[in-house]
Amino acid sequence: MPEYVPIDDELYDPFAEVPEVLFHGTSYEGYSSIQDRGIETGHGRGACDFGRAFYTTRDLSQAYKWALRRGRATVVRLRVDSARWEPLRKHCPVGADWMDLVAECVCGRTETVPGYDVVEGQVCKNPRDVRAGSTPQGFGTQTALLNRTAIGAVEIAGTHEGEDYGNLDS
Repeated sequence: MPEYVPIDDELYDPFAEVPEVLFHGTSYEGYSSIQDRGIETGHGRGACDFGRAFYTTRDLSQAYKWALRRGRATVVRLRVDSARWEPLRKHCPVGADWMDLVAECVCGRTETVPGYDVVEGQVCKNPRDVRAGSTPQGFGTQTALLNRTAIGAVEIAGTHEGEDYGNLDS
């Protein structure tokens, strides 16, 4: 996995384009729960990178790798409604801002990111170490849907299950 590299605020803007789809990696049981209850914030484990949220990514292979950690790997494909996505209040912390936010959230000092509907940034690869006082290290990217307004901008468009995802270890 790549080491955390600060991203220049002026060069990195994941919200410059509305994503067409997002992916959520889970188990088949997790997907069944989403079908039964709908998408919920905070249904999974607590003290996550950006607090209580429904976590997604723009990267199918990253979602699949996450799903593999959950049992029978299932990736939920979510279609994004651009008309509902564009007005959402979005935050993209980078550098020290990302490190501070992740430390606050994974240590349980804050459960949500106030003032925003969506937070997008790197995934913390060392949350246990952060809880013990280490600096967060990141990889990849994730999009956290923080509330019902953000969840209302996506709809389930299908799943990827048991498919050939190619060589995802590279």
